[in-house]
Amino acid sequence: MLSYQKSTWTNPLNATRSLITHAINPILGFVALSLIRKEIIVTKITFTIPVLISTVYTIFAMILFFATFDKIIQGRGAVVYGFLDFKNPYFYKGNNTGVIIILDLLLYVVSMITPLLFGIMWKFIYKIKYQKSIPKKPKW
Repeated sequence: MLSYQKSTWTNPLNATRSLITHAINPILGFVALSLIRKEIIVTKITFTIPVLISTVYTIFAMILFFATFDKIIQGRGAVVYGFLDFKNPYFYKGNNTGVIIILDLLLYVVSMITPLLFGIMWKFIYKIKYQKSIPKKPKW
């Protein structure tokens, strides 16, 4: 997912960083995954860890937002990504508190479901083996 902000592409260093981070690295990762997919075995923990990381990141973004609220700009907090603004979640511009709360809760649900669904999707696309638990190493 490349940046949609024009300022990213007018500065060569920022453009290079964004291209490497959001295009080249993922392409290399998927090529590597396709080469070693038959040797990989995923378990329940493989799907649990990304969900936990994403959830913790969303909680961090919320703490950052409320810890900086009204500190820099009146009525605003620091926002990591535009859609992750807890006062205007998913770019919602209205003032309906009920809608804002529902969208904020949806942020958490989506942050938990998305990594799980992507993991399951790539497991099936690449036909990666699944094992219920981590195999025990034999004691020698």
